Amino acid sequence: MRLSDKTLLIVANPFAAPLSAEGRATALCPADPAEGGGRYVGASTRATVRKQPRGMRSPFGTRDKVMVYYDLRPIQVADTSYYRNAVKAGDVLVHANDNYNRAAAIISDPKVIATLRGLANTRLAEFVSGGGDRTQALAEWRKQGLASIADAIDPPQPDKLADPPNPDATAIEGAVS
Repeated sequence: MRLSDKTLLIVANPFAAPLSAEGRATALCPADPAEGGGRYVGASTRATVRKQPRGMRSPFGTRDKVMVYYDLRPIQVADTSYYRNAVKAGDVLVHANDNYNRAAAIISDPKVIATLRGLANTRLAEFVSGGGDRTQALAEWRKQGLASIADAIDPPQPDKLADPPNPDATAIEGAVS
């Protein structure tokens, strides 16, 4: 039973936990169990079965490879002690309610954007200092739906091999008259 009609606007924090050995973000914040549970705030998981190499038998059978995918759109939730504790723990970030456009549903709070970039830089530095590959980690983040964070840290470079535009070219260049 909800005691208040107040709500919070929160954003998942993918960098609340250390990165995996491959450089993927792994943090998950379960939804409030009072709301039914079984979900995560701003994230979902998908499992794929790993195939065992030929001739190799594991006593545990095939194991699933679980990937976490993030959606950094703000989510409106009940203002409960559960979510307040998640905010205090850093598992989620509070998004300012100013000018929130439910249709656009994008992170527009500069404080949240700056916090996510800072946390991502910290986790990436820890990963690299432990021998991880920075480029691989950023590629994994892009696969996980964290392209905006990865691009903020390492902006994509234009293709250096592409031909520069020729301002003198016309649509019928090379046409025979």
